[in-house]
Amino acid sequence: MTLSRVLFLAATAGHASSLRCRAPTEAVPLDKQLMGLSIEFGNAVDFFGDVGKPNEFSNNFSKTLLIAPKFRQFSTLECVVLNDPDDPKGSEAQSVIFNARLFDVLTDNVPTGSPIIFGLNYRNNSLALAQQEIRAAYDHMDQSLIIAYELGNEANLYGPYRPTNYGVDDYAHDMREWIPSLRCQLPSANAKFQSPSFAGPELVINGMSIARLVELGVPQALPEVEYFSIHGYPYNICSANDAKKVDLRNFLNHTKTRTLIGEYGSEIAAVKRFGKKMHMGETGSVACHGKNGVSNTLGAALWELDYALTGTVAGINRFFFHMGQGDFYYSMWEPVGTAATPGPHINPTYYAMLFIADLVADLKDPKVAPMPDLDTDTTVHYAIYDGKKLQKLVLLNLEYCSGTSQSSRRSTTYGSARLLGKKLRVRRLTGANSAATTGVTWAGQSVDGNGSIIGAVKTESVDDGRVSLFASEAVIVERA
Repeated sequence: MTLSRVLFLAATAGHASSLRCRAPTEAVPLDKQLMGLSIEFGNAVDFFGDVGKPNEFSNNFSKTLLIAPKFRQFSTLECVVLNDPDDPKGSEAQSVIFNARLFDVLTDNVPTGSPIIFGLNYRNNSLALAQQEIRAAYDHMDQSLIIAYELGNEANLYGPYRPTNYGVDDYAHDMREWIPSLRCQLPSANAKFQSPSFAGPELVINGMSIARLVELGVPQALPEVEYFSIHGYPYNICSANDAKKVDLRNFLNHTKTRTLIGEYGSEIAAVKRFGKKMHMGETGSVACHGKNGVSNTLGAALWELDYALTGTVAGINRFFFHMGQGDFYYSMWEPVGTAATPGPHINPTYYAMLFIADLVADLKDPKVAPMPDLDTDTTVHYAIYDGKKLQKLVLLNLEYCSGTSQSSRRSTTYGSARLLGKKLRVRRLTGANSAATTGVTWAGQSVDGNGSIIGAVKTESVDDGRVSLFASEAVIVERA
């Protein structure tokens, strides 16, 4: 179906720009699994169901992603949960015990072909326990689906689980001992690991950073570590003072997003020195489970697109967005009912994953280049190549809008004829306004209460090379 949106945009305020592109030599690889998922340990059964009882809601629309997503860190499970309403993390499991049934869930319930980064326990400071975990994973899982084993999670925040003077030297010593020992538990010589998964950048304490590990020679001594990971959230509600700083408008600002990515510059440079992959191993908009009205909005979905594409240009290969159950507002979906919502549901950020999956699905060698000469705080442009050939544009209008009247919603018009010709096809991510938590669509489609995609794909036709976006919209533009 062809939309008539372009016919009434002339009635809205805005401006026009003619797009020019950088040379394809400046484009960087765009991973087809740019956006993955980091599943809260204690919620694996919530998301994927138990043995013989898969969660159909999760399965239905996990299958709609044209590229199987990568998953990081989950287990099954007997959980101890504090359920403290005064603690922003009160619904998280304090301890998790899993058995061999976990591997049946990961094999049978997760969408076929989904690669996994499997987490091993380091916090308990027991090498024997980690050895048991990796042997069990080898015995019960298809190793072709495990792209890496990850030892530990945010070791720089272990607090009471380590001595007060625990720092980067202690961590480096353990990694030199533990990782080779764990690799030796596997018959395969090709097993890969991910490390160090420190929380940062503002939480990097006692020298615990990737850059410092490189100075200590740790990556040089551990060729098994193929992926390096850092965790980060731009804001948090973990304390009342920090919660006051969280405002959706701060996410709809490309300059702030570029500054945020720049804070990881030394970590990225340290990884690239060895030609390894850099992962944002756990991330999201607002730490401590997100903020209602911010993390679960159309604006948050637009921020995730800008954040991931800006990050990949800077050298981060993949982003793993955190997921949990129980009013985790930054989750792309919640697989069972919550206190606020009685049934399973998606959040608008899920459409960001659909957007990226659609963007790369038909490209053999996807690459992305920024167009910074045209970017402003609220207008963002990316050129998408297949090898050396320009194939698509991603355009984002991040301007904040709070009303529901389309006639008062500002727009921006882009002249794309110079790059892709006058006859274009456009697919659009949109909603009522920046703070919309429901009613968001990608290419005219949405997800129903069963987790199924509903509606026909709506591709807009453009004949004059001019593409218009309302405030808080994003589009993929390609030749007709």
